[in-house]
Amino acid sequence: MIILDAVTITLIVLVFLTGALFFLFVLQPLGLPFVPSRDSTVKEIFSLLGDIKGKKVLDLGSGNGKIVIAAARAGAHAVGFEINPLLVKISRNRIARIGVSSHARIERADFWSTDLSEYDIIVFYGVVPAMKRLEEKLEEELKPGARVVTSYCEFYGWKPRIQKGNVSIYEKSDDEPISKDHF
Repeated sequence: MIILDAVTITLIVLVFLTGALFFLFVLQPLGLPFVPSRDSTVKEIFSLLGDIKGKKVLDLGSGNGKIVIAAARAGAHAVGFEINPLLVKISRNRIARIGVSSHARIERADFWSTDLSEYDIIVFYGVVPAMKRLEEKLEEELKPGARVVTSYCEFYGWKPRIQKGNVSIYEKSDDEPISKDHF
């Protein structure tokens, strides 16, 4: 049996608290951890979406801009919302370097406080704790015909119109809400 003295226990507690405070006050305000999109997933998303030329596409939590760039290359007017200032800078540089600035932009924005009703397609790499809240926001704000693409996570009350692998596509129709239990 290992017996720890008071100094060792204090050091362990301080290391744990320092890590927790760093996460709460430094990492959390920068948004969720960045996980780059797989090329195969990006190809699957745009294959399932079909022709998006002229559509307004929004990537929530756009990270390094890969989805935004792919949408712009497909002829869409693509916007990425990203809260992490470093990822915003990286994305903007990639967009300029690749040459799609006329159809793509990245905004440092918090999508929770922004009206999303102008967009035709919303892309979101789901995170379970956020899905119910996002589902409610999108149900309220999306126009009929708007599509929502998720990867690796599904909405609780919505039924996807298309689902293949880790990609689900939902669509808001004129006559019915996306959510099965809307009313």
